[in-house]
Amino acid sequence: MNRTVKLILTAAASLLLLTACGKKELVAPEFYQIGDDQAVTLDTCLGAEHENGKLTAVVEPAEDASAEVYSYTYAEMTTLNATLQEYVAKLKAEDQGFVEASSKFIIQEEFQDLTAAEGTVILARPGIVEGRVFQVILTWAEAGCTIEVSRPEGELKEPPPPEEPHQSQQSTSLPDTLSYVQSLNPSQLGLSGASMSEYRVVPMEGMQMLGDTPCRQFNVYHKDENGVNAIMGAYLIAGDHTIYLLDLETDEATPLEQTGPGAETDLPGLPDSSASAPSEPDASSSSSSASSSSSSAG
Repeated sequence: MNRTVKLILTAAASLLLLTACGKKELVAPEFYQIGDDQAVTLDTCLGAEHENGKLTAVVEPAEDASAEVYSYTYAEMTTLNATLQEYVAKLKAEDQGFVEASSKFIIQEEFQDLTAAEGTVILARPGIVEGRVFQVILTWAEAGCTIEVSRPEGELKEPPPPEEPHQSQQSTSLPDTLSYVQSLNPSQLGLSGASMSEYRVVPMEGMQMLGDTPCRQFNVYHKDENGVNAIMGAYLIAGDHTIYLLDLETDEATPLEQTGPGAETDLPGLPDSSASAPSEPDASSSSSSASSSSSSAG
């Protein structure tokens, strides 16, 4: 189970505990803060009486946690998209200094659509501690939003020059690729069900380079019996519609339509902070080496 899903489940458990204890209301923090790094909170965009949403759960890192990650869950956001736009604008303001980035700290030229019904956006800036990146990750759906604050090792990087598209490739634009994924039968992605409408398909920011082939990454979620969105798989889609199952723990990408011995290869540079797919790729499947890269939507 990936870290984000674990945080959401823990947040849900915390919310149930609070409810059982008499619906004790959480006190919003003055800042999101780790060490000397701090960022303005989403609460500053929720109205004087929190009429546009409320903080429902806070998850702090365990004492023995390998990474210091704080998670804040908000619900009842009546003006979700407008609030997200206001908050991201605050983070990007000069006094905050955040920029949109990939999970590998590459500054993004293609911004996330904050008017979408669901999505994820990463805001980052250099940490006060040298060699650290202070980041705020927003994930939203329906009328709720989860904010994950962390300070991982790394540094922000400028995006590389865009790759020349291969003539053999079809469109890799986000709308075209998203439409293609939604048109698939779930069985083509190794999922159950009759239609992809039973799942939530969330595109990740920017492009991923699989060798010299630009791909779009999509994470597929499904609500469990408790209403928690659980990740069912992560996929890379190339311009020729080749589909790769991506293991976000091992950084291995496996073409779903190919099998053969000795196929898996490590993929340095792909995201490792998201959830892994629910099952490991077949050890006999093919895979290619990739590095994360930013590119325009095309």
